[in-house]
Amino acid sequence: MGYFIEDFIHHIFFKPRSSDFWEMNLHHFITITLFGGMICQNFIRPGMIVSYLHNLSDISTAGSRVLSHTVYKKSTFVSFGLCTVYWFLLRNICIPILCYNCWLYLTYPPELKAFNIAPKLLTALLTVLCFMHVYWLFLFINMIVKAVKGGSTDDT
Repeated sequence: MGYFIEDFIHHIFFKPRSSDFWEMNLHHFITITLFGGMICQNFIRPGMIVSYLHNLSDISTAGSRVLSHTVYKKSTFVSFGLCTVYWFLLRNICIPILCYNCWLYLTYPPELKAFNIAPKLLTALLTVLCFMHVYWLFLFINMIVKAVKGGSTDDT
């Protein structure tokens, strides 16, 4: 959670605005809210699974970013391909399945049913995050297609 708070503040106040400024800030805001809600509402299990899957795909993303600043373009392309595969499997298959199960099963016991709005709000935020992951996957695929067709690897 601390990383996302720091990155959120860094994006708003210190980093030059790029084409993904609003998307990244929305992503960080939703992630911070989900972490806080997970802790406050005691939904540790689903929150940790989402966090684990999310961060597992970030490993290949970071590796791809590091390689993109080197002269090893073939390694960068392979790394970005793996990043896209992990992104698809973890963020666009596993997390949406978990999100669907949260919609169905994440509720309070009957004696606390008056508070069931909290899990629904958190699941709604997770759903928005899932749609953002799909959007970014299409951008990744677009970048791969452009690289294969014309050799351009510019960030879209």
